[in-house]
Amino acid sequence: MNGDAVAGTLAILAVSLLGACGRHRTVDVLACPLSEADYSRQIAAAQGWNALYSLYKSDSPRCPTASAQANYSRQLVLLLAHRWQDLPAFAQSAQRDPALAGFLYGHIDVHAEAANLKQLLENARSRCPTGASALCEQLAWRAQAALIAQGLST
Repeated sequence: MNGDAVAGTLAILAVSLLGACGRHRTVDVLACPLSEADYSRQIAAAQGWNALYSLYKSDSPRCPTASAQANYSRQLVLLLAHRWQDLPAFAQSAQRDPALAGFLYGHIDVHAEAANLKQLLENARSRCPTGASALCEQLAWRAQAALIAQGLST
């Protein structure tokens, strides 16, 4: 090999190694910072929209395990069932972050407890705040679909 060919080969090798190192760093930065058990415990311990929203923003994109997603389903439906008075706070967060509504809707599913899904359905049908009819319709529809998926009638 002549000097130019060697220099070209070394340049390609150096770029390849730098690219591999850069990809490795990116993976490390994007990795979930918590164990699955710790993350699941944090989700279960979230007592309100602000705590759950904080987890959603900080770790949800990096911790998409099936267990974490099932825990989000249980906790989100629990909040909608038993802290309905906080729905306006959720609506405000969803206005600032439209992806949040999709995240919520996607977690009203079979992983939630049936009693909480039934309470959510009742809340959405009979206690909808003024100006939130579209949100309540979505919540009711998804709760009903989750109950049907669990083999329960609504």
